[in-house]
Amino acid sequence: MAGEVSAAEARVNPVVAGRFGLLPGAIATPLALVLTELLQNALQHGLVNGPGEAPAGLVLVQAARGPGQLSMSVEDNGAGLPEGFSLDAHASLGLQIVRTLVESELGGQLAIMPRAGGGTTVRVGVPVQAIVVTTSGPQKPGGQDSGSGESRAAAGKAAAG
Repeated sequence: MAGEVSAAEARVNPVVAGRFGLLPGAIATPLALVLTELLQNALQHGLVNGPGEAPAGLVLVQAARGPGQLSMSVEDNGAGLPEGFSLDAHASLGLQIVRTLVESELGGQLAIMPRAGGGTTVRVGVPVQAIVVTTSGPQKPGGQDSGSGESRAAAGKAAAG
């Protein structure tokens, strides 16, 4: 992906840390769109090279699951945010879509801020229920599995998206 949306001469060092865990499709699908848009923004707007040889830019994706919560961040060490940046006042169409998906569809929080040492950090927090994987298939905690093939198939579809 980095090669597809960044300038041909841009060098990118992608780093992924942590785990997203098993997510139902209703969360995984919009979260994938959010992550894609944030990565594109980091590559297109953050890691802009000037003339001459530039060091490789860093794009760091971190994910962590906690009780009832998924936290994700996307960081770059690029150009940083414009002076006086406000998500309310300066959001591009892509960031407006990200905000709508995170806050309205996923019921989460979105924060965009300067990264310590230069660049930008975007943090996303989304409430999630754990999915317990059993021999009969994924289920939500406390859920009753009747053992029927129908319930296992529905649980599998929810987990796979």
